[in-house]
Amino acid sequence: MKKLVLIDGVNFYYKGQWAAGKSYNFQGTDVTYVRCFLSNLLNMLKRLGKDGSELTCVVCWDAGYDERLRISSKAVEEGIIPKAYKQDRREARAMQDEEDALAAQRFVEQMKVTQEVLKHTVVGQARIGGEEADDLVGSYAKKYAKDFDEVLLVTTDRDYYQLLEGNVRIYNSGKNEYKDASFLKSEYNLDSGSQWVDVGALAGESGAGGDTIYGVPGIGYTTAAKLIAKFGSLDNLLNTVENAIALDIKKFGGDALALCNAIKEKTYKLKTYQREAIVVAYKKVVLVARQLKQMRTWLPVSLPETTPNWGALKAWCSDNAIPMREEDLAILTEK
Repeated sequence: MKKLVLIDGVNFYYKGQWAAGKSYNFQGTDVTYVRCFLSNLLNMLKRLGKDGSELTCVVCWDAGYDERLRISSKAVEEGIIPKAYKQDRREARAMQDEEDALAAQRFVEQMKVTQEVLKHTVVGQARIGGEEADDLVGSYAKKYAKDFDEVLLVTTDRDYYQLLEGNVRIYNSGKNEYKDASFLKSEYNLDSGSQWVDVGALAGESGAGGDTIYGVPGIGYTTAAKLIAKFGSLDNLLNTVENAIALDIKKFGGDALALCNAIKEKTYKLKTYQREAIVVAYKKVVLVARQLKQMRTWLPVSLPETTPNWGALKAWCSDNAIPMREEDLAILTEK
């Protein structure tokens, strides 16, 4: 069986945050994240290849988010949303104390080392300036799904649910768990991965660790999934509800939010779609959110060439006090 394994680089690398014990090389430099990345990668390759499958692995790295920043910044200028994409993260970084800033610096430094070490392995790497890793993963999945028996997306990010279709599955390497398109049906009663984009648009994503995507206040993922399952799509939800309550909105001078405030204060009651009216009030917001949630699966990607080097990888591990058995080195370097 031929498997294409697409790894969300930072998501996978972040597992080192919870490493049990630190690792230092002979110069006293912290290499904990690198050790954890290699260990987790090796264990995953062993599990996925134990049935004799032929594995093609690509780690996709973040390199900016130019288009989403452009879209969200324009929406801020137009007064649709208050902050641009990932602005909460940028503000949180700016407020870090010295200790947290140093920890973040070590995190980035070791990630660069990890990328250099990976060049000695059979695992390819991909990066496109201005694009996020999930867009690369999505583009690889769309382009190469027909060339492989199975495409595995290695991540814990639920945004990837939108890619679940056919032979594309999500693989949680830490829990050794798989999710395919049937998961969306059993868990959320959704018929396709594309509906998950609409769910994400309604729910949004906020907080210092989130992407600063504004959804509909009071609607989380569970409620959003129920709405999309009921109406089929965000467009159908908006069109159906907007048409049904058009006369009611007109009574409030065309202001759907004023209507919703009156409903909340129990001074006005709709005959139908009382709960769904709030989505119409935030129509412009969720349409921006949908653009931000939609993965850019049309990027020009190609499977990277690799130049595995057993000797170079062994030397690096030895120099950095990272124990690696010869049979494990072979797994990481033999095509």
